[in-house]
Amino acid sequence: MNDVKSIEQALIESGKMLDGALAGGRVRAYKGSVDASETNLAADDVVALFETPNGAKLICGFISVTASTGTATLKIGKVDDDDAYMTAAAVTSVNTPVFFTANDDTGGKIVMTVGTAGITAGVVTIWALYAGV
Repeated sequence: MNDVKSIEQALIESGKMLDGALAGGRVRAYKGSVDASETNLAADDVVALFETPNGAKLICGFISVTASTGTATLKIGKVDDDDAYMTAAAVTSVNTPVFFTANDDTGGKIVMTVGTAGITAGVVTIWALYAGV
C-alpha cells in the first residue's frame, strides 16, 4: 500500500505556508434566486445573483429549477466573463441540482445569463460555496 498525500498535505508537512482559504478557512454559502413567472426572463437577460468578497475562493455551486428551462440555456459567471463557472446549458430536470465548479479568488458579482430563449415559469435558484479566512 502506498502512502500518498495530497499536494496541500505535502505542503503543510514541509512547513510551507498555504493560503488560509485553502487550509483552515471558513466555508460560506450564497444563494441567489429568481421567480421567472414574476420576472419573465428574456434571452440575453443578465441576473445579478450575489457578490462575494475580494479574495474569496469560489469552490463550487449548483443550480436548480422548479420548472424545466426547456430550450433556454443558462450560464453562470462574472460580469466580465459570463460563463466562467458554467457554460450555456439547459436545465431540464426539475428539483435536481446541476453542479458547477470554480477555482477563482477574485471575488465580485456573480451573474446568471439567459440564452437562446426566455424563461417564463418556475424559480431558478443558484447556491455557491466559497472559502475565506
